[in-house]
Amino acid sequence: MHKAASVTYSVYCAWVLFTILGPISYGHGLGDLFYHAAALIAFIVITILFILARKIKSADDVFYIFMFLAIVLTVVCFSLEFTIWRGPEYRWDGNVFS
Repeated sequence: MHKAASVTYSVYCAWVLFTILGPISYGHGLGDLFYHAAALIAFIVITILFILARKIKSADDVFYIFMFLAIVLTVVCFSLEFTIWRGPEYRWDGNVFS
């Protein structure tokens, strides 16, 4: 389970870097900074939990399942925000990059 958690976390790190530093628009103009800050805070919290899980040798599989669900929920919510639930300034036109 630890290997799967490491792979999931690595993919999540790449996704966060692309979301924050990439050409993604949430459709709110300057209000996109709120979503970038929220993604960064979620990343920091998940990173702290991941580091704690690696330091604690007796971490259960339940904790890793919780981590996986937290990562998936974060990715799904933010992906919906920059696609279908995009803001009024840049409406969803089928393109993620704008």
